[in-house]
Amino acid sequence: MQHLPGLQKELLKNKHHSRLSLLAAEINDYAWEEAVKRCRLVLTDLYTELLLEKLQEEIKTCAPDTGRCSGSPASIGNTGPRAEQLVEQEQKCGNQREDGVIEYTYTYCLAPARAVELFAGEELRGLPDGGPVRAIKCGRLIAVVSSVPAEIYGEEALQDVVQDPTWLESRVTGHEQLIQQVMHHHPVIPMKFCTIFDGDERANQIISEREEEFHMMLADVAGKEEWGLKIYCQPGVLRERVEKTSTRVIEAREKSEASASGAAYFMLKKLDGIINEEMDAWAAKLAREVNIELDAWADRTKMNKLLGSDVTGRLEKMILNAVYLVDKAKVKDFIKAVSELGEKHRENGIEFALTGPWPPYNFTSINRLGGAGANGEPD
Repeated sequence: MQHLPGLQKELLKNKHHSRLSLLAAEINDYAWEEAVKRCRLVLTDLYTELLLEKLQEEIKTCAPDTGRCSGSPASIGNTGPRAEQLVEQEQKCGNQREDGVIEYTYTYCLAPARAVELFAGEELRGLPDGGPVRAIKCGRLIAVVSSVPAEIYGEEALQDVVQDPTWLESRVTGHEQLIQQVMHHHPVIPMKFCTIFDGDERANQIISEREEEFHMMLADVAGKEEWGLKIYCQPGVLRERVEKTSTRVIEAREKSEASASGAAYFMLKKLDGIINEEMDAWAAKLAREVNIELDAWADRTKMNKLLGSDVTGRLEKMILNAVYLVDKAKVKDFIKAVSELGEKHRENGIEFALTGPWPPYNFTSINRLGGAGANGEPD
């Protein structure tokens, strides 16, 4: 910037004294406000992280569907709040044992009929307060179930006990571990947490009515595994990259620096907006490219909703939340491809989080065969 001779500069300063003072004060106030905002954001992120860590110690992120039992519909679906309800509303009365205890039939998953062999030997356990796991034959399928006491798994009682994070965590864990045990040997259709029928006979009736539908689902996922991939970016690192490489950002910064002091204030505000837009565009482009590359290894792919920090418990921003149904013969190559992509983008502040194998929560949806509802990946 070319400087004016001292006399001319002094004359201009005297002439525009009021205006310079006003603009200087305005810019100073703006800078102060921005500093306060940034401090608030930093502290908010810090306290959010601390609070989420505390909450995660007490409860896993899992929301059961308690809308069943007396006067409510039972449900066939998958663990997660988006699993569909397939059974018409019915009044539940349960089965009464000889000792007077009333029990319901809790369902973990569906499997091919040959999976009945799993229950011929060692006794399997599911829920801590459930009976021995057994199989109910439903045509070419079996329902993997156990009996549960109505005094705990009745609608009103269940609404109360799920408020206890310790109780909830142990039941969700038992539910998931049992499904994993069956999945290790046979394809499964995982049931939503707290899928409960009035009794074995009612479970057989409802599932047998949809036997062909469920049989096709099992055939569809046989020999395949579900894998989930979440990609996170560090906003600070990504911002630095965008500021150095984006032509749009570089041009906007040059205009800002070349502007008069008053206009520069507004140009800086505009520049921040451009940087944020370029960051979002870069992240979206990366997510698309990664998904295209990994989709080549998958039988099917599904894009799930991006989750905020309030759900993930992370300060990094999620830019991809995808699930892949991968043939078991290709799993090693798929994992290798994810690892290579992760290394490639690590220097840009990008982190790949691959989880699995999961039961095929996202690929056994009745919605895909013409029914209602949608399923979700477990957290």
